[in-house]
Amino acid sequence: YYEIDDRGNKGTPLAPPFDLSAPDPSTPRSAEEQEAIWQAYEAMVAWAAENLQVVTSEDIVQMAQGAVLPAEVPTVLSNMLQANPSGKTYYIAPEQPGASDDNDGLAPEVQGDRHGPWASLAALRQHNVKLAPGDTLILRQGIYPTGEDTLNLAIQGTAESPIRIAAYPGEQPVLRGGYDPADWSDLFQNPDSSQAREFARKFKEKPILRLTGSYLILEGLRIEGCYMACIHLQGDHIILMNNQILGSIEDGIKSSYPAQMNLIYANEFSGFGDQAIDVWGTRDTYIVANEFHHSNQDLPWGVGAPVWTKGGSEGIYYLENAFHDLQVKDHALNLGGCCWYNWAERSRDAQGNLLPVARHVYAYRNTFENVTIAAETPDRFPGVIGVEGCQECAASQNIIRNSDDAFGIHATAAEGQRVPPVGITLTGNAVENPRSGGLYNLVHDAADLTIDQNTYHSDLPLTCRIQDRELTPEAWLNEGYDLNSVWP
Repeated sequence: YYEIDDRGNKGTPLAPPFDLSAPDPSTPRSAEEQEAIWQAYEAMVAWAAENLQVVTSEDIVQMAQGAVLPAEVPTVLSNMLQANPSGKTYYIAPEQPGASDDNDGLAPEVQGDRHGPWASLAALRQHNVKLAPGDTLILRQGIYPTGEDTLNLAIQGTAESPIRIAAYPGEQPVLRGGYDPADWSDLFQNPDSSQAREFARKFKEKPILRLTGSYLILEGLRIEGCYMACIHLQGDHIILMNNQILGSIEDGIKSSYPAQMNLIYANEFSGFGDQAIDVWGTRDTYIVANEFHHSNQDLPWGVGAPVWTKGGSEGIYYLENAFHDLQVKDHALNLGGCCWYNWAERSRDAQGNLLPVARHVYAYRNTFENVTIAAETPDRFPGVIGVEGCQECAASQNIIRNSDDAFGIHATAAEGQRVPPVGITLTGNAVENPRSGGLYNLVHDAADLTIDQNTYHSDLPLTCRIQDRELTPEAWLNEGYDLNSVWP
């Protein structure tokens, strides 16, 4: 309890007991001060109306049940999660006593007279089962070795009756490719060994799952022992949710042309060699509430970027994901990417002009904590969030905490040609305690770049870099950036 003088200075706190009947020395604020307070209040309400979403008690209950997706996700995808199974339900249970591929597969436990679960995925082929709209395949606890075979799922559900492949409640089935993750080091730290070469010959181009169908939900599985990719996603209206994806030399999930209108939701990615998710030539995909952590740092060619967006991808949303405890090459999340020359037929327009690596890619409300960037060469422009050759892309309301440099913005460059970033917006982000004090690494040919209304906090001096110039915050402001941001 203290008094404030007419200059706004706090007086010495009064010691109890307090005399509540003492004269009040305060005076009413002036009309100008009151008007300024109301204007600030109205500005706060306007900001909240634009940036915050009203949540009811019913919404909170649905969130607790995992049923509410961000508003950016199309209704057709969220409705798929609400659809009730309407067809047959099949069960596979390799560890269940009495399970057999000669059973009918229609019960989770053996109930006699061949009424019970199958023992392996091979039973689907043996019984010529073709999953139809509304059908469900339940996998019970156990290891499902895929060996040298890729599981190709070209099954077709419908919007009202999607097909589900899901774990049995409370259990986690394991789809395992060509190796046990415990053998990772032996296989990949010495890629020239006879064992590694033989393994590469068998599995190099084979994902564990290839999804080319429509209206499918894959839920609750652990997928491990992958080589180039765990899941190759090429279909549409596919939801991958609550899965655990461990390892792979290159991609946990590779989403590639003609994949579109898919949802990758609430999965956990760890132990990946290059990319957890590689978005290539994909349209209208929503990557939401996933966790990315502990990339594999033991590969002889070094670490990669957990998430890329390239190959002419368009309409990609990264929403409310968590990135933590990662070592990355240049970026943890890259709006754009490298290698435009790898998709020759899709990299140029009819006049021969280079197309953007990606366009309309958005990163909203993601969090990044303890991200270490390995790139040290001066010609690179690293940042936890990268923008590389992307056009009309934005990052907003993200939090980057206790990590290396926050943002890297640069062109995709190769073979003497450049695809610059154009129309980039970085607003409403919060950067807390960047390890080196670095905020931005910006190449000079980024056009139509808006950086503003961000919040920065650091006990270290903050710096920004444009090309080879290192700038103080004052010099950065003089460049026209962050004029309305909050600085320490």
